[in-house]
Amino acid sequence: MTPEVGIPGFSPHADVLLVVLLAGVGYWWATTRIAPASRRQRTWFVGGLLLVGAFSSWPVHDIGEDQLYAVHMVQHVVFTFIAPPMLLLGTPSRLVSWLVRRPVVGAVTRTCTRPLVALVGFNLLVGLSHVRAVVDGATTSAPLHFGVHLVLFSSALCLWSPVLNRAPELPRMRSTGKMLYLMANGFLPVPIVAALALAGAPVYRHYESAPRLWGLSALDDQQLAAGAMWMLESFWTIGAVMIVFFDWWRNEQRNPVTASLPEHIRRRPVSAHS
Repeated sequence: MTPEVGIPGFSPHADVLLVVLLAGVGYWWATTRIAPASRRQRTWFVGGLLLVGAFSSWPVHDIGEDQLYAVHMVQHVVFTFIAPPMLLLGTPSRLVSWLVRRPVVGAVTRTCTRPLVALVGFNLLVGLSHVRAVVDGATTSAPLHFGVHLVLFSSALCLWSPVLNRAPELPRMRSTGKMLYLMANGFLPVPIVAALALAGAPVYRHYESAPRLWGLSALDDQQLAAGAMWMLESFWTIGAVMIVFFDWWRNEQRNPVTASLPEHIRRRPVSAHS
C-alpha cells in the first residue's frame, strides 16, 4: 500500500517567477508604448497573471504533479477557463490589432480564433491531455509537462477570443452565437468526465503509485478530479452564459432593433446622413 505523506517541502520554482515577470514587463511595455490600458484592464491582466503564477508554483504545482490528480485538474481549469478570459479582458483591443497586423502572428491568430476551429481544437487537445501516456509522461518529464500546459493555455486563449474579442481584425459572434458556443463547450468534456468518474480502477499509473495525501486513495482522487473538473467548468460556463445573456437583454431593452447585431456594428457611430 502506498504510504501517506504530507505536503511537499517548499520549492521556489524560479522558472515560473521568471515567466510571470517577463509577461508582466511585456504587458507594461506594450501598454505604455503601443496601446494604453484602463485601470480595469490592468486589474484583469495582473489578476490573471498572478493566478497563473500561483497555480504554477508551490504548493499547488508540487501536489498536482506528484500526489493528487484532482489538484492537477484544478490547475487545468484555472489555465483554460479562468486565467485566459481574465488576460483577454485585460488586453486593449488596439494592442490586439497591433499584434494581429504582424504577418505570421496575424495569420495564425485569425485561423485559430475562428469559432469552430477554436471550439473543436481546444476540446481535442483537452481530450489528448487525458490520454494515459500523456499524463504519465507529463508528470515525469518537466519539458513535456510545461508543453502540455502551454498548448492547453494557448488553445484556451483561442477558445475565449470569439466571446471576448473587440478587435475588428479577429472573428466575433452575436450574443446568441456566444451563448450556444459556450454551452457547446460545456457539454463536450462530458465523455472525459464520465470515463474518469465511472472507471473501476485508477487510470494513470503515476497517480496510482504516488504517495497518498489526506487519506485519499488513487481511485478516490481520480473521481474527485472528475467531479472538480465538471463542477468548476460547469459553474464557470454557466456564469459566462448568464453574463452574455444579461448583456444582450440590457441592449435589447435599450434598442430592440440593434440588439441582435454584432457588437462592433452596434458600437459604430451613426452618420448624420444615414
